Amino acid sequence: MLTLLSIVIATALVNNIVVHHLFGISPLLAASRRLRLAGELSLVMIYLLTLTSVVIYLINITLFSLAGMHSFRYLLLVLCIFAIIQLSDKPIQRLAANLAELSHRFKALLTMNSLLLAGGLLTLERNPGLPAAIAFGLGTGVGFALVLLMFTAIDARLQVADLPAPVKGLSIQLITLGLIAMAFLGFTGLAAS
Repeated sequence: MLTLLSIVIATALVNNIVVHHLFGISPLLAASRRLRLAGELSLVMIYLLTLTSVVIYLINITLFSLAGMHSFRYLLLVLCIFAIIQLSDKPIQRLAANLAELSHRFKALLTMNSLLLAGGLLTLERNPGLPAAIAFGLGTGVGFALVLLMFTAIDARLQVADLPAPVKGLSIQLITLGLIAMAFLGFTGLAAS
């Protein structure tokens, strides 16, 4: 149990998929304007990343290992993520009421999300076991949620700040994301990578 907790903490803080591996920046920038929307997207991503890690681990055991379909790995991962998002439409609408209104726009954002593919690929790379795959998916989702909520809160303050014109908009957002990434480097000694 302690090992699973350390996997969640290490994945969320030390090996954060957004600031350490630089995946998931597009939904981070897209949802950073409203705090409620960012919170709902965080819940959806925790759910989807956990589910994706488990499903991809199970597919890795069955199709890739037993049937020897290694050459189709990436195609099957993309199709698996697309199927998970399509089948998870009702649970996502229950998790996030605002996302039900914006479901078409966010379904496209979730379908083409590099974060889900990266989470699946990192699960395959580590090949941990089912409980560790669940902990890895949960930690990845929690790490994304933590960065998204921090970034949204900081961005809300920057919207009303008196900034020079060349720094406003996307440039200050990327500078802020870089500063958050440097802050997460402080967690490096917390858990073994």
